[in-house]
Amino acid sequence: MAPGIGWASIARALIGIGVGGVYVPAIKAFSLWFRKKEFATMIGLLMSVGNFGALIATTPLAWAAETWGWRSTFFLIGGITLLFAFVVLMFTRDHKSLNQPVEEISDSVHLDRSGTKTQIGRILSSDQFWIIAMIFFGIYGTLITLQGLWATPFLMTVLNINRVLASKLNMLIPVGVIIGSPLFGWLLNRYSLDKRKTLIIILGVYNLTWVGIVFFFSHLGLIGLSLMLLIMSIVAGGFISTLWGIVRDITPSNILGLTSGVLNPAPFLGVAVFQVLTGAILDHSDRMGDMYSIAGFKNAFLLCLLCSIVCMGFSILIRRPGSS
Repeated sequence: MAPGIGWASIARALIGIGVGGVYVPAIKAFSLWFRKKEFATMIGLLMSVGNFGALIATTPLAWAAETWGWRSTFFLIGGITLLFAFVVLMFTRDHKSLNQPVEEISDSVHLDRSGTKTQIGRILSSDQFWIIAMIFFGIYGTLITLQGLWATPFLMTVLNINRVLASKLNMLIPVGVIIGSPLFGWLLNRYSLDKRKTLIIILGVYNLTWVGIVFFFSHLGLIGLSLMLLIMSIVAGGFISTLWGIVRDITPSNILGLTSGVLNPAPFLGVAVFQVLTGAILDHSDRMGDMYSIAGFKNAFLLCLLCSIVCMGFSILIRRPGSS
């Protein structure tokens, strides 16, 4: 309905502000509504539902826009979102915390509101916060850069396939996250796994998939590369569940919401940085007609691999809850 680009930009910014009010409050709510050992499972389910939405935003959204027009499609999306907001308003309630007495929560909230700067300073002075932020920055940044920008043209180049087929293969990434997020959350809960060791193993597998893509793409073929993308995204989904589980374990309940809010920009900043860096590497590589060269992709993805190796190194520095 915007009469010009200015109002359309404002509307787009409002969408971003609205999205910002979903994820972090959900993390805080889960920390109060569910037991600590259930937290990773709930985060996994949240990520799974979110990536299912990302999956709908590919081919189904393109079909809707082509069938009904993009304006009607946007009206439909807005209407569904308002319906969800109404459902939340009518059917969700504040519940007593399963992790600490209600009186302690009330006092903590009061203290947080009166000393937010102090609490932020406490968060930013923690070496554990920066270690987790850097891991989140690197792993999420490399995954979404691959999914959002380069997976489709890379597959088109190395497999010599058309864009439609390459895009369908690229959809394996959100599918894998949908599978991996709740799966690893359930495994952590069901078998009381050590989250720190699980994270290290997950990042090890994530690194191996990058190794396969960077060095062995010519031997893997269509099926092999598809498996690499699927395995990468499954463990990436597990990475998100496990990392947030660690954050929950090492963060006091009264500042978990604030910590989540301060931490949340790290992965999105990672996406922005890696999109720019990989784009610059590809722009300085040779072209094959309208496509980037295989060597360019290899150099760009090598950067992602090196970063993920560094992130695995950082994961070893994460301390167990209660350790000094």
